[in-house]
Amino acid sequence: VFGVLRRVYDGMGKVVKFLVDHKVLWLSKPTKDMLGFAAEQFTPMVYHFLQHTMDNGQADRVQLIKQGKLVPAIVERIEFVDLQLVTLGRICAKTDDVDAFIVRSSARDFKIDVTALQSAHQTANDNAKRKKEQKTNKSKKKVAKKENSERRPPVR
Repeated sequence: VFGVLRRVYDGMGKVVKFLVDHKVLWLSKPTKDMLGFAAEQFTPMVYHFLQHTMDNGQADRVQLIKQGKLVPAIVERIEFVDLQLVTLGRICAKTDDVDAFIVRSSARDFKIDVTALQSAHQTANDNAKRKKEQKTNKSKKKVAKKENSERRPPVR
């Protein structure tokens, strides 16, 4: 879900950046509909989903680590779209009210459970160290066994 949301906002950002780069002076009805839907319905639902996901607390360690990376990436994409809309608003100031499509930052107040994320990272690091130690111990045992077999005279 997080990856899909990130790609949706990547696409929307590319559309708005295209409009900015080509200095479009007016917006077509489908473009206004897309931006209106994103600002009025889709983005608030995304923020609600992100807040619910972060408040859930039932995620396992792997999900917490992924969420800790993906949620800020999604918010960054949304802010990129808003930044491009501000620039587009300057270009289209005389013909269209682009400011209506910008999602206000007050809707972005959600918490990432930092302690759970840190403990998940710590557990992942501990598990990685433990596996590395086990692998090192196994290789040491193999080397020792090989050395012992070389020292013994062959059995006849």
